[in-house]
Amino acid sequence: MFFLISIFIDAGAGFLSALPFLILLEVLAGKQIPFLPLKHLIGCGIFCGFLSVVLSVTGVPAVYEMRFDVGINLLPFAGLTSNTLQYIENILLFLPAGALLPLLYKKFQKLSRCALYGFLFSLAIELMQLFCFRTTDLDDLLMNTLGTITGFGIFALLQKLYPPVADEFSIPAEKAEKLPALFELEVHFLTAAAWAGALLLTPVIKNIIWALVLSAQS
Repeated sequence: MFFLISIFIDAGAGFLSALPFLILLEVLAGKQIPFLPLKHLIGCGIFCGFLSVVLSVTGVPAVYEMRFDVGINLLPFAGLTSNTLQYIENILLFLPAGALLPLLYKKFQKLSRCALYGFLFSLAIELMQLFCFRTTDLDDLLMNTLGTITGFGIFALLQKLYPPVADEFSIPAEKAEKLPALFELEVHFLTAAAWAGALLLTPVIKNIIWALVLSAQS
């Protein structure tokens, strides 16, 4: 029970930490890009929230918490037989990235580009774990990338069954060409908002939520 509560608190803190940066991004972008479909904006919020939750749950430290603590596993599939569940969890963790990216952006409807994003995002997490109590693990990187690829497969299947699905959440090519060049960087801004929250606010919000939970139980 305590484990589930901890996961929910980590996830909630991650989402709330990115919210101020996401709102700021939408305000600034709104001045440059006056109109984007509501479904696309909602999808962007979900995507940014997902990234924030991943950063929080994986224990990315804030800048003021960083302590160099080397723990590295470069041996692939070293714990496959002893901790199979962890491999499954790492696949599932990045599955939404592979599904949301091509849903929101036409340019990510290529498996290679989508997989590269998942790989680089996971690599950044693993490198940040050199500065906390977590272990930088090659297996995590491989499984996270596989999870992104699996998510892309789910998107491809959904699009085959219901072709208009991507058009409902992404920007049609003819309209995208008329948008400012800033729009091309939207996915990077969303990623930056998630990282800003993780590096600056997540631990503070976690402490506040834990304090509220403990006080409610006492």
